[in-house]
Amino acid sequence: MNTDILTEADYSEQFKARYEEWRTLRPAFSTDLERWDDVKFRIKQFTVEYCVARARRKREEFLSLCFRERDGDSSALHAIQQYLDQKLRGP
Repeated sequence: MNTDILTEADYSEQFKARYEEWRTLRPAFSTDLERWDDVKFRIKQFTVEYCVARARRKREEFLSLCFRERDGDSSALHAIQQYLDQKLRGP
């Protein structure tokens, strides 16, 4: 798992809110082990969904820059270069 997302404020805020919701489900489980298995599943599902949405946003941002550059926006080329440099360095 890519642990870089753990440092993202957006991920942390969303995770905390979700975790508070999951804590309210405690009475639905007969043992702490069952509850913990459910929470682990929810953490994994939330994290995958978050990463997919983040990747989609980044892809849309890149396409938007490409369209801007194609339409003659001179600042878009520099933004594309920065985007690709960041992509090479990692998430």
